[in-house]
Amino acid sequence: RTWTATDACGNAVTASQTLTVEDTAAPELVGVPDSVLVSCDAIPAAAIVTASDTCDSTLTVDFSETSDVVEGCGTIVRTWTVTDSCGNSTSAEQTIDVEDVEAPVLAGVPADETVACDAIPAAAIVTASDNCDSTLTVDFSETSDVVEGCGTIVRTWTVTDECANTAEASQTLTVEDTVAPVLAGVPADETVACDAIPAAAIVTAADNCDPTLVVDFSEVNSVVEGCGTIVRTWTVADSSGNSATASQTLTVEDTVAPVLAGVP
Repeated sequence: RTWTATDACGNAVTASQTLTVEDTAAPELVGVPDSVLVSCDAIPAAAIVTASDTCDSTLTVDFSETSDVVEGCGTIVRTWTVTDSCGNSTSAEQTIDVEDVEAPVLAGVPADETVACDAIPAAAIVTASDNCDSTLTVDFSETSDVVEGCGTIVRTWTVTDECANTAEASQTLTVEDTVAPVLAGVPADETVACDAIPAAAIVTAADNCDPTLVVDFSEVNSVVEGCGTIVRTWTVADSSGNSATASQTLTVEDTVAPVLAGVP
């Protein structure tokens, strides 16, 4: 600022004042949100933050964001920065802690059922979905106490997301054997001479589930002095209590006349 004075004779004098103008007050950010804890599927959009300054009316707010969130868990840090024309700067941050508290959902788990021992189905292909984790692995395990066609099989599927939320589901198969064993080699009924009675046949058995069968044999003989019947019976039972029985009846007769000896 300059002041000049001149008298009537043309003598002049001049004096100046210099004002050095500076802005030492930093701008103020307006609208910076508080730090929050949110679900992984409800992360808010970045806020629109503005700034005001005592001297600078043409402010630009810069925004940046860093994130270590992996499949539903981690932290997001949002930063807003503003600098006025005089180099005064202000920064503010919002920290968003991201978490996943929702367990994955298993799909395709079959219902419990009762099955025949020779018709046990293959394990189902079970999948999983999650609100935040897209790379899920479903683990499968199976326990069985089935012995020779009877018992239970428990199949279990388990999945855990990146945030340690776990889901588990099981199927119980009740295994039963309702098919009786089959006897093989049972001879047909026949009529035989009293002096030519055959030995009992060797009868075997097969079963759809039980490989350890024992064939029991019994015989009822009512033959008296060459005439009568012999009933031979074979019985087998599997581990599930299914049984089979078969019999052969031998009709024993004497068609040969006696021989006299010593007739004079």
